[in-house]
Amino acid sequence: MAHRGRALRKRYGRAKSTGMTPEQRDVISAALGHYGARLADGDFIARGDKVLGVRVDVHKGRLRMLSRDDSLLASFPAFRLASGVADFVEKFWFWKPVGGT
Repeated sequence: MAHRGRALRKRYGRAKSTGMTPEQRDVISAALGHYGARLADGDFIARGDKVLGVRVDVHKGRLRMLSRDDSLLASFPAFRLASGVADFVEKFWFWKPVGGT
């Protein structure tokens, strides 16, 4: 079944998501800011001058971390936006909060 989804995405493009609300984007940006990171164009995570290959999406009540090819890397309930971002960056990249926060 997973292969079929990928084949359809290649053929018809990325599935349309509902996207983030401005409030959700603010919470995610603030959470990333604790790690010296930010949301770049296309909702990719960026740190310093480097845009990383992980995209943040909120879809169907879930915070999702997706790779460039839309493979799911992690998923959290949408009511845990800030802690979900923190859990992801600390476990995926072993980041620590900057500035003692």
